[in-house]
Amino acid sequence: MSRMSQAFAAERTSLCAALTHELVTAYVPAFNAEAEDVRREHAKMSKNVKFGEALADHKRRARIQDMVVRREMFIKSLQTKLSAGLLKRVKDYEGEIKDEVDEKTQKPVKVAYFPDGTKAKFPKALWVDFSMFQRV
Repeated sequence: MSRMSQAFAAERTSLCAALTHELVTAYVPAFNAEAEDVRREHAKMSKNVKFGEALADHKRRARIQDMVVRREMFIKSLQTKLSAGLLKRVKDYEGEIKDEVDEKTQKPVKVAYFPDGTKAKFPKALWVDFSMFQRV
């Protein structure tokens, strides 16, 4: 018989993989393409006498800040999906989540306790490798 904590861990791994796949396939290529577009447009505008380098720099900074805000909002939405999906799974198993202190690291962690007496760690957040995103 499978334990609830094992099923929860499998669901956690599956959900993290699905959200990471969504990030890598849907958002990162679009972000990197837009970063390249910002670079090209800045180079073209700064050479144009009509616009000048100051206006080109201003537009570049504005677009970069907009991209960063949208990236953070997208990552926050993925974090929310992860948390909501795992909370739903814990409720389906009639478990409860408690805050504890990890013995090894002495840091606070969330632990899901299940009716069959097993427990599993509840992830704080989805890990995102920011090196995938190009710098502008």
